[in-house]
Amino acid sequence: MAFDLVIRGGLVVDGTGAEPFHADVGIEGNRITALGPLPPETEARQTLDATGCHVTPGFIDVHTHSDYTVLACPTCDSKVHQGVTAEIIGNCGFSPFPIRGAYLERERQEIEALGLIPDWDDLASYRARLTQRGHALHIAALTGNGNLRGVTCGLGNVPSDRDTLAAQRRELDAALDQGALGLSSGLIYTPSMWASTDELVSLAEGLRGRGACYTSHIRGEGDTLLEAVDECCEIGERAGIRTQVSHLKACAPRNWGKVRRAIERIEASNEQGRWVRFDKYPYTASQTSFMSLLPPWAVDGTRGDLVRRLRDSSRWGEIIAWVEQTMEADGLWEGTLIADAACEELRPLEGLSIAEAARQSGDIPGELFLRLVIASGGNASRVTFTQSQEETDEVLTHPWGMVGSDAALRAPTGPTNQGRQHPRGYGSFALYLRRYVRELGVLTIQEAIRKITSLPAEMFGLRGRGVLRASAAADIAVFDLAKVQDRATYAEPTLLARGFRHVVVNGVPVVRDDRHTGATPGQFLERY
Repeated sequence: MAFDLVIRGGLVVDGTGAEPFHADVGIEGNRITALGPLPPETEARQTLDATGCHVTPGFIDVHTHSDYTVLACPTCDSKVHQGVTAEIIGNCGFSPFPIRGAYLERERQEIEALGLIPDWDDLASYRARLTQRGHALHIAALTGNGNLRGVTCGLGNVPSDRDTLAAQRRELDAALDQGALGLSSGLIYTPSMWASTDELVSLAEGLRGRGACYTSHIRGEGDTLLEAVDECCEIGERAGIRTQVSHLKACAPRNWGKVRRAIERIEASNEQGRWVRFDKYPYTASQTSFMSLLPPWAVDGTRGDLVRRLRDSSRWGEIIAWVEQTMEADGLWEGTLIADAACEELRPLEGLSIAEAARQSGDIPGELFLRLVIASGGNASRVTFTQSQEETDEVLTHPWGMVGSDAALRAPTGPTNQGRQHPRGYGSFALYLRRYVRELGVLTIQEAIRKITSLPAEMFGLRGRGVLRASAAADIAVFDLAKVQDRATYAEPTLLARGFRHVVVNGVPVVRDDRHTGATPGQFLERY
């Protein structure tokens, strides 16, 4: 028999946690049909040499924000060069569907900056756009509860009544019918932050029986971390569903030590029969919007409402005092970099700390921060160093800790290369393998691979993925562990990772001999 593709001579790590073994991989179409020694005379249309390399399932990035960039960057360069073959989008309460009305107007600037026309509405029409554009890796999607609120209640701080909650349930049901994996929340971002625990439980109950799950950027990652983890576990328990804490961390030195206690609470939840997992990126700096630092009353409503409030300088003192409760208490003006100014006049400040930019401009840090938010219409983003390396290590070496880059896929050139990005988008999986397997040796290769393949597939109900076996999906990473290197830095965040010799998606090589082939064989993945 002739295979479409054979991968020869590698050390197979099958994703289950089992010991590695030497084997060849035979692929027909988009499925693995042989795993073991293949005779030298075996015929194949293509052959990939894996000598000296590990051959593993393709990696699943469980927490990304490629909702729009995947439409502008079909080659998915930043991720496929790290062995990523599937991404979960729609995190932190934001998804590219449903999107209309006031919610669409809020997102329009970001979408159009990528050269896109926001001509979709629901998941079905978004999927049609994905198919039309093509994409190198697989995409699977959560539904953002911020979207559900935005298209039913608007963007402001209003409680959901019986009618609007029923409307949200209908929107969620439609998304699940169209292939969504579940629900996400972002409880420090508008409008997701306005949702009560009971409201989230009511929505999450709609996931039960559908094989769907709930993920959350929890309501607090600093002083209130433990209470926020408890809320997430409670939602999963009351709704009877699988739950995931997004990017588990304790922000600010005064809160370091809480991650261990948070994990203990998650472990206790699992011992009581719940199903709770967590993820993180292998860096000690986060990236998010400057807007998330503002007091809740300031961000109520649309971005236009926000800018109008901030232009009233009579309230600047009140706002700055609120922000500096966090920022100055931990010296974070020095540790917060301007990532994307999102406006041309302030682009020269990108890469500088708020403190340094304020010194150069003659502003006090708080006033410069407000100028950034106003000039960018609330779209400016920051990189902030708030996390402990020890706690990052604890999360990522725990048996239930998965890798989520928390980054949009991009390319080093073109419309997705905007602002000063976080290196995690180009380096998370390479850094994870380099640090925990090759350098520290705290994870075996088989355990490290399990946590970024079969564990995510189990979490999100992606049957037949995350493992190498006969009949499984032909999504495969081939890498030389000795050469795996994350090259992206905070100064040069768009350097592609190295060491990933071949990457196969859907049976098609997208990286061959370290070079992108230009192929875009990715599919939209549904649960089960």
